[in-house]
Amino acid sequence: MTRFLFTLLWLFITQVAAAQPADRVADAVAEIRRLYNEVSEKLARDTLQTPEFYRADITMGANDKLWTAIGAYQRRVQFYFEITEETRTERLVKAHEKVSFGKRTYAAEYLFNPKGDLVFYAIAPADRAATDSLVGDPLEYVSQPQINASCHYAKAKLIQFVKGSETKQQGFLAREKELAQDGQARAKLLKTIFAALVKLN
Repeated sequence: MTRFLFTLLWLFITQVAAAQPADRVADAVAEIRRLYNEVSEKLARDTLQTPEFYRADITMGANDKLWTAIGAYQRRVQFYFEITEETRTERLVKAHEKVSFGKRTYAAEYLFNPKGDLVFYAIAPADRAATDSLVGDPLEYVSQPQINASCHYAKAKLIQFVKGSETKQQGFLAREKELAQDGQARAKLLKTIFAALVKLN
C-alpha cells in the first residue's frame, strides 16, 4: 500500500513539474501577444498629425543603382521608439525591415519589450507589388506582409516557433534554431544602428 501511494505521489509531482514550464511558456507568449497587439494598435492609428511613436528611417540603395554581383539591392528599416520622460532616453519599441535583392524580396519585424529585449521576430517573403506601393513617406508600408515564420523569445531563449499552422514550444529543429538565432543577431545589429542614430540628436 505504501509503495502504491508513493508511486501515485511521484507521478503527481512529475506531472506538476512538467506542467510548470509549459505554463510559464504560455504566460510568456500571452504577454508577447498582448504587447504586440498594443504596439500594432498604436501603429495603426499612427499619423503625421498625431504620431504615437517617434520614428527614424534609413535606406541602403536608395537611388536604385545596381550593386556588383547582386544587381538591384535595397534595404529599408523603420525604427519606432519612445522617449522616457524621466531619463530622456530613447527606447526602441519595434523595427520593420524590408530587403530587396535581385528578384527576391522579404520583410521582417522585430518587437522589443520595455527592458529592450527582443521578444518577437517574424520574417516572410514580401509581395513587391504591395510593399512598393507608396503612400506619403516612401518608407511607409501599405500593409503588413503575411508572416511565414515567427519566433517568440523569453530571456534571450527561443520559447515558441510558428510556421504556417504549425506551432512548437519544444523539440526545435536545427534550421528553426538557426532562424531564431539569426533574428537575435539581426536585432542586435539594428539596436546598435539605432543607438548610433539617436546620438545624432
